[in-house]
Amino acid sequence: MKRSKKKKDQSWNLIIMPGATAKPFNINLSRALLSTAVISLGVILVIFISLGSIYFYNLKEIHNMQQIKAQYKQKNMELEALTKNLEDIAAKQKAIEEKQEQVKKLVGIKSKKTPPGKDAKGGKGGEDESFVAGDSSHAGELLRQLEQDLAAQEEELEAIVSRVNKDPAYYHSLPNQWPAEGEVSSEFGWRRSPFGSRKETYHNGIDIANVSGVTIVAAGDGTVTYSAWKPAYGRTIEIYHGQGLTTRYGHNSALLVKEGDKVKKGDPIALMGSTGHSTGPHLHFTVFQGDQAVDPMLYLP
Repeated sequence: MKRSKKKKDQSWNLIIMPGATAKPFNINLSRALLSTAVISLGVILVIFISLGSIYFYNLKEIHNMQQIKAQYKQKNMELEALTKNLEDIAAKQKAIEEKQEQVKKLVGIKSKKTPPGKDAKGGKGGEDESFVAGDSSHAGELLRQLEQDLAAQEEELEAIVSRVNKDPAYYHSLPNQWPAEGEVSSEFGWRRSPFGSRKETYHNGIDIANVSGVTIVAAGDGTVTYSAWKPAYGRTIEIYHGQGLTTRYGHNSALLVKEGDKVKKGDPIALMGSTGHSTGPHLHFTVFQGDQAVDPMLYLP
């Protein structure tokens, strides 16, 4: 018991020598005081480290919030720009629709209401340019493509109006007769891929769905420039109508004309089928102005 008490009451003397001539002085440090000092120093150190960690964590969070706010602001600016572009595109589409009506009157086509677009059950197919749905990085690209399409359509309509006014006979070479009876199962432009993926794809023509064997006719006077198998489109016919206009008729089950044949508007040229890259019997119909595909609905009644 005495040894324990002696150990408990143990203390240390700290002798400090201020200088060679100065009188030294002692500081008596008890065990309890030293223990208290060490514990206090440890607590202070822990608190300091904790506060430092909290400070740097909050600093990082503030930085992250600033980045998020900057990104949000940038996204808002991009959204406003896209909205403005869409409004401009809608206005241009309306102007083009009015011009289409003018063209149809000039070439003697009676305008009639068409049923609202829907996802038809008929066949679809063709060669598509991919666009991943939901990928915002492609939004600007999609809008640019739409703007280019509309500009090409507007330019083409102006050319048609000018040409028809100068030469009424030009009407016969225009691809303005429906090439087949059936339902428009896929329109020109961006669409959901018909082959089961989640991608949006760019369709450079229209699909007209019906049963196999339905007669396909020439949409306008011209010369057959292609009559054979074509990748993606299967058995395919292409007709050159002059003035840079070419039409393509794809996925046929049989070809009734050969390369070099002269055809008139309404002449049978093929039978509907589902050859090539296709989900069912239909006709893929494309109109080209030079190398540029344009919406066939520019011409069709």
